[in-house]
Amino acid sequence: MVPATPGSPARVEPAGTLQTLHQVAEARSMVRPAVPPEFANRSHDEIIHKLQVHKIELEMQNEALRYAQRSLEDSRDRYAGLYDNAPVGYLILTENATIAEINMTGVTLFEIGRGKLTGSRIRNYIFPGDLERWDHYFYQVLRGPGKLACELRILKRDLTINVRMESIHSVTSEGTRIIRVAISDITDRVIAEANLAATSRSLDQLHIAYATIAAGQEKRSAT
Repeated sequence: MVPATPGSPARVEPAGTLQTLHQVAEARSMVRPAVPPEFANRSHDEIIHKLQVHKIELEMQNEALRYAQRSLEDSRDRYAGLYDNAPVGYLILTENATIAEINMTGVTLFEIGRGKLTGSRIRNYIFPGDLERWDHYFYQVLRGPGKLACELRILKRDLTINVRMESIHSVTSEGTRIIRVAISDITDRVIAEANLAATSRSLDQLHIAYATIAAGQEKRSAT
């Protein structure tokens, strides 16, 4: 008889059912688990020793796995540090020129938060006068098999700076086309080149002036 729960009548199990369950339980108790081949025909002590050796092997394997995991995590952290603090900005663009990833150097270059940059189109930050050049360049990167470079201007808050981009397109293992971009600030170089060109023009004008004066003096001496 099964004890009744409070508020419910007692339930009586048929005698045949209890006898059948008892027989099944006895039958199961007689079943012996299959002995692995390596333990067949071995003494109790030999089996204990083999199990101990197997346990040590598992512990060594677990330790090796933990070491490999720690090594992978250390490598990942080192890579993340090198990537974020590289001397140039690194971006990954989708095939419609949306920023999918950007390192901290790139974030500093634009002076815009990473959260705002990620998911936005890089075209939004190109100087309006260079948009046509950018469109042509990006189209060539998508079509070309190798790395292509371009120099243009981008907007940095209220400033405009000159940058150099080196881009190459590739396909991920999932079949997605991406564009990897390295971007660096070349404003100082552009300013230096402009100053040098201005100085060169000034020197040319000075040479012309000297030549004119010298020619006038020669003409007066001749007369």
